[in-house]
Amino acid sequence: MFFLLSKTVYAVAMPITWVFTLFIWAWLTKKSQRKNILIGVGTLFLYLSCNNFLINNLMHGWEIPATPFDEVKNTYKVGIVLGGVTEGFRDPKDRVYTHKGADRVLHAAQLYHLGKIENIIVTGAFQKLTGEKASEAENMKTLLLQNGIPDSVIIKEENSINTRENALECAKILNEQFPNEKYMLITSAFHIRRSEGCFNKAGINVDTFSTDFYSPDKNAPSNPMDYFFPSAEAFSRTHRLAREILGYIVYKVIGYA
Repeated sequence: MFFLLSKTVYAVAMPITWVFTLFIWAWLTKKSQRKNILIGVGTLFLYLSCNNFLINNLMHGWEIPATPFDEVKNTYKVGIVLGGVTEGFRDPKDRVYTHKGADRVLHAAQLYHLGKIENIIVTGAFQKLTGEKASEAENMKTLLLQNGIPDSVIIKEENSINTRENALECAKILNEQFPNEKYMLITSAFHIRRSEGCFNKAGINVDTFSTDFYSPDKNAPSNPMDYFFPSAEAFSRTHRLAREILGYIVYKVIGYA
């Protein structure tokens, strides 16, 4: 039920939904003054949602900064890698299809090779609205094996389909196999706040390691056009940020994080 409800809430709350709603409302209304207001508000909202400068600054403020590898002073018994970075149902199934967030897996492999983490839990599953499931943990394990990580140090958690379930299922593994150790949570920078909150609620204290950044580096050259011209890429990042902030608020309200 929560899975279906969350998908519905996210769809209703996304910027594209509001833009279409305002424009359709304007098209249907017969009052010219209301029509002009709705078109004006919808156009302004769409323009702001597509503004690179605005979304870059908002995303930069939300994401947790990266930690240089040489500043990771502790050795962690377990690194926990959250899913959401591969595809589960694409054919042919003789390979792994990755998204941008594959940094989560690649940086976890680098942390292992540097001696910063000793074991790696890969957690997550795909689920269609029909209920059909597939293992994302298996995909991530394949990527780790291809990057030279020994099979013996990889633990798969294949039941969870959201961040709260990631935390609850991983907590069972950690409490049973690695109690009272140091744990590192590895996920996208924009997702750190919600995921850390979920693990804390599950009774697991973690240090975090940010990967997969959507905000540009502070030292990257700026493009003056970003101040004025709309960008489809910026609109996509606005959608992602809005979805994550909404998820964080919902998780806080219902006590998941």
